[in-house]
Amino acid sequence: SLENEIRKIETTVAVEEQREKSDAKRVEEMALAVDEAQDHLTWSTSELALKERDLVVSSWWATALSTDGLRNKILESRIQYTNKWLLQQTSRIWSTGEVKILHVRGKKLGVKVGSRKYEHHSRGERKKTDILLQLLLNHLDRVSRGVQVRFAVFDEVFDGLDDTSLKAAVEMVKDVLASRIPSYVTSHNDAVKTLFETDLTVVREDGVASIA
Repeated sequence: SLENEIRKIETTVAVEEQREKSDAKRVEEMALAVDEAQDHLTWSTSELALKERDLVVSSWWATALSTDGLRNKILESRIQYTNKWLLQQTSRIWSTGEVKILHVRGKKLGVKVGSRKYEHHSRGERKKTDILLQLLLNHLDRVSRGVQVRFAVFDEVFDGLDDTSLKAAVEMVKDVLASRIPSYVTSHNDAVKTLFETDLTVVREDGVASIA
């Protein structure tokens, strides 16, 4: 009869509605589970990062306090920082050059300039190395020991550089030092004084030096 058909349809609709509610509740529960899993994953990742950091620190100290010795570990870690600074500054004045501080266990510190010894390089290349090392020492005094150098003196270190290297070296010195401390430069190259705001010319006659 028509009433029976209507009841069947209503029953079917009610069943479908109940199923949709169940499905919606199941989806909601799954979404909550996913959120909880993501939170747990984030926490686990953070914990893992902390454990990895602790492992690195523990490994460093384990090595430092072993037969290698604390002094060597501190030297090595400081040299890494030093060579990173040297690499940044060297690229400003020496496109093909490479200056590194080396430390061989049981031996003194040394300076490596490219693939050759310092004394085997040209005069201009040695001048660039001298400038870099002077700036490095000033930088380490300030950063590592908190010592503020009152002034810097560059005695003829810019002589022997080609025009391009000369300009780059002067700009580097100005950037690294001039904003903090006075810098004094001596040179026999007239091109040098054109790169500085203030200059004095000293002349020598009959064995007597005077400011011109």
